[in-house]
Order: sequence, then structure tokens, then C-alpha cells
Amino acid sequence: MVLIKRYPNRKLYNTHSRGYVCLESVADLIRQGHELQVIDHVSGEDLTAVILSQIVLEQRRNKPVPRRGRCWQDWCRRAASQASSMFRSCPGWTALAQRTRWKSKKL
Repeated sequence: MVLIKRYPNRKLYNTHSRGYVCLESVADLIRQGHELQVIDHVSGEDLTAVILSQIVLEQRRNKPVPRRGRCWQDWCRRAASQASSMFRSCPGWTALAQRTRWKSKKL
């Protein structure tokens, strides 16, 4: 697994190759089949999902969107629907949702 650290100046450092890399280089690593993890150097927070999202958005920006983005919109809807059903299946979800609604009404 390739470990990439993000520093406070937003630079990405590949600990495997011992050098700074750009977002495109991280995308190349993924295309080559490498597993990777991106962490914040200071807090240790896992930023892999954030960096992968940035890569996807950057690639979309550089290419024309087919059918006015309908595929992307459909994908986002499906992802949101799946996340919603996943949360509903978790124990305690109903109680948490009710407490949240009760607190919002109280405000």
C-alpha cells in the first residue's frame, strides 16, 4: 500500500517514492492498480476519500460531460439512496433520527 501524506501547505508527499506528487500522479498510481491511503500529516485523519473525490472532479472538469451530466446525476442519486437505506438498516438509526428531530423542534 502506498502511503501519501498531505501537509498543511496542501502538498502531497508519497512516502514510497519519497517525493512530492501532484493530484494527477496520485490518479496515475490508482490507474496502475496501486492501493493507497492519504492521511493528514498533522492530525493523522484519513483523507483518501477526499483526495479520490478531487481526482474524479478534476477529471470531469477536463472532459466534456456526456448527456449534460445525466450519468453523474444518476450515480449521485443511487449513491444517496444506498447510503440512506444503509443508515436505516443500522441499529439505533430510528432513535437517533427521532432525537435529532426532537432537538431541531426544540430550537
